[in-house]
Amino acid sequence: MQSLARVAIFLAVLASAQSFARSASSQEAKASGTIIGRVTVDGKPAQGVPVMATPLESDPASRGKRMLNPSTLRMAATDSDGRFRLEAVPAGEYGVAAFAPNLCSADDASEGVTVTEGATVERADFSLSRCGVITGKVTDSEGHPVIAAEISLKRVDPTEQEDSRGGRMYFTDDRGIYRIFGLRPGRYIVSAGTFRDQMFRSRLRRTGKVETYYPGFTDEAKTKPVEVAAGIEASDVDIKFGPDKRAAVSGRVIDAETRAPVANVTVAYSATRQGGPGNRYEDQDIGDTTTNSRGEFRFESLSPGNYKAEAYSIEELPGGEFYSDPVNFEVGAANIEKLEIRVHPCASISGAVVVLNADDAALDNLNSFVIIDSVTDERGSVARDGSFRIGGLKPGKIKIGAGPFGAQKFSVLRIERNGVEQPDGIVVRAGEQISGVRVTVVPANCIIRGHVTIQGGPLPIDRSTRDPVALEAVARPPGVPRSKSYERFPVDEKGDFVIKNLTPGTYDVDVAATYLNESFYKKQLASTKQTVTVIRDTPAQVALVLDVSAKEPDK
Repeated sequence: MQSLARVAIFLAVLASAQSFARSASSQEAKASGTIIGRVTVDGKPAQGVPVMATPLESDPASRGKRMLNPSTLRMAATDSDGRFRLEAVPAGEYGVAAFAPNLCSADDASEGVTVTEGATVERADFSLSRCGVITGKVTDSEGHPVIAAEISLKRVDPTEQEDSRGGRMYFTDDRGIYRIFGLRPGRYIVSAGTFRDQMFRSRLRRTGKVETYYPGFTDEAKTKPVEVAAGIEASDVDIKFGPDKRAAVSGRVIDAETRAPVANVTVAYSATRQGGPGNRYEDQDIGDTTTNSRGEFRFESLSPGNYKAEAYSIEELPGGEFYSDPVNFEVGAANIEKLEIRVHPCASISGAVVVLNADDAALDNLNSFVIIDSVTDERGSVARDGSFRIGGLKPGKIKIGAGPFGAQKFSVLRIERNGVEQPDGIVVRAGEQISGVRVTVVPANCIIRGHVTIQGGPLPIDRSTRDPVALEAVARPPGVPRSKSYERFPVDEKGDFVIKNLTPGTYDVDVAATYLNESFYKKQLASTKQTVTVIRDTPAQVALVLDVSAKEPDK
């Protein structure tokens, strides 16, 4: 609610006084009421603070549409006694918030009020205090200012509510100086050099700067938290980047058997270590280039650490008609030369798909069916005559399955190679071109109907939408973990759901929802698992109980 209210406040501040007056007068004839209240700062009346009433909608799309319409907004500034009066407010539900960039409240929440025709809503009061400031300078290893370095903040105490201004981006100016205001009191981790966007991360690699924490550590565990007090400026929070310890890596790509150079292929590297909390990869962990006519490649400016490099073909994505042996290497202070990446020809599997118990509609959709190697995710489309080919395969055991694509879903019943069933998968040798594979499938036309009963209280509120969490139902074969992706189906407001596109068999059915709670932490609800057997032409029925008071399930 608060983030939407702040967006609405910002839009209203930009609107001219004349347009606001016109929109207000146009509402006079409608059923309306009044909202009054008071704003104080450190216990004293606050004059000239904007206060905004924004309409609340259960539907996020409708809410956004109304908040972008100035005629639905009401704004007023406080008088010398800190009091405000919002008049001609159409009847309905509203969020009321006071906004000032240098002021903050204990919880930063807006006041929810209900306006009825002719009524005056009182005590929409706000107690604010002066916010804190963090300022400092970012320099390189030689003391020169670093211009346009991004500054990141993170609160140390995870139990405290995240600062509403935490989504803003802060950069140093042409002197390398930054100043971040509007901060609630607390302890903050301050760092420089983080780029969230891939384009900026590429630029960061070229500059030789890695994320550095105040006052100059690349390890967050060593940093010194900055204490922010109300109305106080925490100054001299200076960050100094370390010296650029980077190296170049060069080599060539060759055919593993003939040792001939392989031209015009992509070589990509990635770091094999992770850094920082939350399993975030370091900023200099990936990159790619293309080999020249002699099969040569070169990476510039890699930071010290362990890496892996592989080659692949752009034209033959996703897997190409060759694969490479991954090459691990370690970057230190010296350049690395003569790195050698060997490529091998890929294998392929071709054959035909046969559909059992199919009507004309299912056969018409066969061309949208995708057959997939469930181990490597290589895939191939099925032609109208049922023929298929999967290329880009490495040696190993290949398990063929049905991809979750197209209007008509299919499920694999049996796989044969030259008339011999392959229940455990097809063994593929390097470069082998396998044919004569027959894949027997059946249309997935079965359904499960179910109902969810909520116990232990109402559904929790999703912090991102301010509405009760949305539930989804899913059916998986027994033994498949929740981490495995399957199609999800919505549960309606009555608790009913229908799971479609199933083949005959046994399934575990549960209901779950992942949402943001009031502390901005992801939470998950999950029902007690229920097993059901599905047969053709007869919908299966399940009844589930979701206890919202139960402990959060294991992920």
